[in-house]
Amino acid sequence: MKELLEKYNIKITDEMLNKLQIFYADVIEKNKVLNLTRVVEKSDFFVKHYIDSLLTLNIINGRVLDLGTGAGFPGVPLKICSTNPNLEFVLLDSLKNDWNF
Repeated sequence: MKELLEKYNIKITDEMLNKLQIFYADVIEKNKVLNLTRVVEKSDFFVKHYIDSLLTLNIINGRVLDLGTGAGFPGVPLKICSTNPNLEFVLLDSLKNDWNF
């Protein structure tokens, strides 16, 4: 995934990648009781959720509102991979899931 992101001029650290892998496991586990995503195969998940989310990383600035976040996309991957200390993320969804980020 790091190599694919670098094609889009997005650099992530091993620590960020590890956090993304942990988040993947959390989403898949929660998906067993709450339909968050139909994309569960790891390689598809990383491309369709993480790559799609992170393509905006270099163009966002300030406050980011992820309205209708559902499973946390794009907000959680953006927060995990952001190195900009001025970015603030608010994730809002109508279901009021018991997710803690």
